[in-house]
Amino acid sequence: MRSVQPGQSTIDYLDQIIEDNSEKILSSLVLHHLQAATLSDWCSYVIDSSIEQQFHWDDPQEAHLHWWNSISDTSAMSEWLEQSFNQYCLKWRTAVSSAYYSASIAIYEEQLESLYIEKRNSYEYAHCKIFDFGSNRGLALEMSVAAESGSDINKDLQDINQATEKISLADISNGIPSILASTSPGDWLPPFFNGVSWLLLQVEQIERPSLKELAPILLRDACQAWREEKTQSLTAYWIKQLAEN
Repeated sequence: MRSVQPGQSTIDYLDQIIEDNSEKILSSLVLHHLQAATLSDWCSYVIDSSIEQQFHWDDPQEAHLHWWNSISDTSAMSEWLEQSFNQYCLKWRTAVSSAYYSASIAIYEEQLESLYIEKRNSYEYAHCKIFDFGSNRGLALEMSVAAESGSDINKDLQDINQATEKISLADISNGIPSILASTSPGDWLPPFFNGVSWLLLQVEQIERPSLKELAPILLRDACQAWREEKTQSLTAYWIKQLAEN
């Protein structure tokens, strides 16, 4: 087994392991005319087994597939490749999902704060009262000015259609202003037109998960994105090898 050399990053080291596993596992499969759809699954397996060599989890029986030493018949091999892979690897994939967290910490821990700043809006929500003025832009503006001046406009809004909604701060479509992300409870947003009606929003509560709360999700997502990128790259390489055989 390779060992990390001085000055190597975790990703550089994993690239070496992926290359080793790719040749060891997939070169044998290509000889059995592996189909492209199944090839993608096997490339994912190469990435997972490479991670396993550095970040171990408790599933040793599924952690090493030496099937090529025990299946000699070509037709049986092809049938196994195309039909049995998903069932055989079910336990493996379950183990992988929990193991990627430890791998992602090693790969992305230094970038965690920047990941949080970049991605946190996807997990932030504003609870708002939404007042619908229909086509009456003038009344929406009048109520907005009154609210900003500190006037109590609750009585004036009793006859206005209203609802309470939880709005993702990552979704500023349908006319919801981007300034929603910088508001505080009790703030009123300027009236805006969503394509159908003039709306006035009052923020009641902002859900902003902390770095500590989001860290496990952000790390797993980042490592999974890395895994998918590596899988696509490896699959493209071996599709080319298939075409040449």
